[in-house]
Amino acid sequence: MSITTPNAQASGFSLAGFSLKAALTVLRGADKGSSTTTPAGQPAAAGGSAVFVTLSVEAQAFMATTTASKAGKTATSAAAGPYAAYFPTRDGKPATALAKAVSDPGAVSSSAGLSGPALAKDARARMDAQYEAMKSSGKPFDFDSFEGRDWYSLMGDLDRRTLEAVRSNAGGQFSKQEQDIAQSIMAQQEGLAMGLYNGPISQEASFTDPFRGDEAARRKANLAFLDAVSTEEKSSTEWATRRAAAQAFDDPLARD
Repeated sequence: MSITTPNAQASGFSLAGFSLKAALTVLRGADKGSSTTTPAGQPAAAGGSAVFVTLSVEAQAFMATTTASKAGKTATSAAAGPYAAYFPTRDGKPATALAKAVSDPGAVSSSAGLSGPALAKDARARMDAQYEAMKSSGKPFDFDSFEGRDWYSLMGDLDRRTLEAVRSNAGGQFSKQEQDIAQSIMAQQEGLAMGLYNGPISQEASFTDPFRGDEAARRKANLAFLDAVSTEEKSSTEWATRRAAAQAFDDPLARD
């Protein structure tokens, strides 16, 4: 890889925190008025001196690692789906499970192969691990964190089925605060699925209502969302109430 920089000084550049002087080999071109091929195999520009900078093996390896890292982050964000920005975490790690549930509320990840007491126990263990990680970082969980980032960090890897276990206090293992957080996140998922923005104020401008204000389409989307959730959630009184309300709005005869 070569970087052509007219009239540059090698000591004046830096690359991701380390000096080009140590990492690069500088190959100077011909003097003004000449047309010469440099050791890098590139012709020097006529009418002025040029500096051809070739990355060393170490620098090329560093650049390759940096590029791969950026590509990995992009791929991770893509995998999290278009709603990831509305569930920001304290460390920037995408809350993939939370975001995915907006478009696919029945998607299973954390709850795969689990049911009943095992599901609740797993949810408890996952959340406790997050509490401990936050505490170890020197900044314990903060319920009032900016944009609710600690909420999403705490429950970021919980699929909607697991969130339901927390919301309903399955096994009596979850605090009232944890139940409220889970319920809030579930309501946020449902709202976004209906094209109603619910999330950090800083991200509101990036949200586009897919239904463009079409209330009939919005209600149909709500019904589809509720019909796709887990059997555990469908067995709750809260789900039945929301489903009946959505049906009433969608079917004028049901309101009579």
